[in-house]
Formats: sequence, C-alpha cells, structure tokens
Amino acid sequence: MVSVGAGIGTEAFISSRLVGPSGKVLAIEGDPTAFAQLAMGIHLNNFENVFPFFGLITNQSEWTEILLGNLIGADFTTSNILNVRGRGVKFMGFTLDQVLALSDFLEPDLLLMNIEGAELLALEGLSSLPKRIVVSCHDFLGKPETETFSDVSMWLSNHGYMTSTFDKKPGMPWEEYYIYGERTL
Repeated sequence: MVSVGAGIGTEAFISSRLVGPSGKVLAIEGDPTAFAQLAMGIHLNNFENVFPFFGLITNQSEWTEILLGNLIGADFTTSNILNVRGRGVKFMGFTLDQVLALSDFLEPDLLLMNIEGAELLALEGLSSLPKRIVVSCHDFLGKPETETFSDVSMWLSNHGYMTSTFDKKPGMPWEEYYIYGERTL
C-alpha cells in the first residue's frame, strides 16, 4: 500500500494494521512539519512495516516549490505546490515511478492520494499502475487550481480503471470528490 500525501500518518497507521506484519506501507509526505510528525508516529508506535519517504510528488524530477501551510503543525492541508511563484521553499520533486523504484514498492496493490490539487501531476508521473487507486480531489474548496476531479476521473478511465464515488451529502462536501478506481485490464 502506498499513501501519497500521508500527512501525519492517519491512513498509513490504519493500513499498517490491515496489511499485517508481512505487508508494507509506503507513506510519502512533502510537508516537512507533517513528515516529522509522521516519522515520530512511526517510531513511537513501533510500526515496523511503515516506511516514510520525504518528497514532493509531481510529473517530473525537478526542483519544485511548496508553499507551506501552518508552520506550527496545526494545519497541513494548506501546503501545496500550485501557483506558488517565488513564495515557497524549493525541494526536489519526484515522480511516483521514481519513488516506487527507490523504495522497492514496484507493484503496490493500493495507492491512496491526498495532495491538495496536485493529483493529476502525480498521476502523470506513474506508469507502474496499481490494481486500486483512491484519490481525494479538492474541488469542494472552490479554487480553480485545485479542481481536478474531472481530469483525474478521465486519467483513471484512460488507464483502464472503473471508477466510483460517494453520493453528495449535506455537510460533507469533500466525500463526493473521492474517486475510487479499480483496474479492469
């Protein structure tokens, strides 16, 4: 299992228990404060099957700027690599293929992704397709730069995934923008 935009590890830690001692979880995070908390959580909870990777995921290997969210660690959801234009900090960006190869996660069963509007960029750097993908799109934020639902849905369909979503629910606008894809080829 691979979690892109793992944050402080909530889903990675649950996945650790689900995959069991013989399974592996790769937790990728590009916000340095969130990554520090992720690494600490792995250590404090003795998760021997969760492997943290610090890096920004994009469609090509290049220096990539990230606008960091709340630096005191209260809100990582505002960190992003979109429309930063000289206001952020530069880190090396990696493609998913590069990270999977470096981490020896060549054939993940499941890929979770929650990266604040950079989902399509990340998918464009992926050629080793997992059986299942879950992508959290951020169209519910109402910002044009984070509206990726249609493009991600099309990318998944073009790569042989059958997709589904949640129905719209009052008070939970983000749910309808989760895309679940299962590879049919």
